Amino acid sequence: MANTQKSETSFTQNKFFLSLAVWFVACLVIYGLIYIREYNQTQQLILTGVAISKDISSQSGLPLLEKNFDLLGEFLEEITAKPEVVFASIIDHKNKLIAYTDQEQFLTMKKHRTGVLENVNYWQTSVLNNQKVMNFSSEITFSDTRVGEVFISLSAKNMDRLRQLFFYFAMASLLLIFILFGVVRYRDCLIWLNEKSAQMIAKGLPDKK
Repeated sequence: MANTQKSETSFTQNKFFLSLAVWFVACLVIYGLIYIREYNQTQQLILTGVAISKDISSQSGLPLLEKNFDLLGEFLEEITAKPEVVFASIIDHKNKLIAYTDQEQFLTMKKHRTGVLENVNYWQTSVLNNQKVMNFSSEITFSDTRVGEVFISLSAKNMDRLRQLFFYFAMASLLLIFILFGVVRYRDCLIWLNEKSAQMIAKGLPDKK
């Protein structure tokens, strides 16, 4: 009986480690697919932001020199009408804020430089309401002279949603594996204890003649 119990325990342990191995490989594959999808989304967002930044900076040189604030404001209104754009501003060569859609958000922007594409800087950060955005800055030039800079922010709030859901799924599935095999081991222990108790009771009973 002891050999049978040992064999069952070994079989259960093998199934447990096999389940962990399958769980790990499955999570690795799923995470890889999610990473590729989010990477492609990020690259597409960067291309969109670069295109918008270059477009508005190319139009703003002369109006900024002429201090045509109304026209600059119209430029910002036009780009912020796009659903992905959450903020836009224009500063002059002295870093004075000329036109903007949200001054409070501009003042809280951390102007890190994490990437450059076609002379447009971009970086990801969070604003006051913890909304994740991808920021872009591009110099405004006129006759090859810097006269200002344009800042825009595109929404990136759903960029890592799948990754967060994946971590919840991974932790829940791992916990389920431990619970299932914990129940099996608990049942095996109960069977073993019942058998030992029965053997002890049988040994303690007087022989009937």
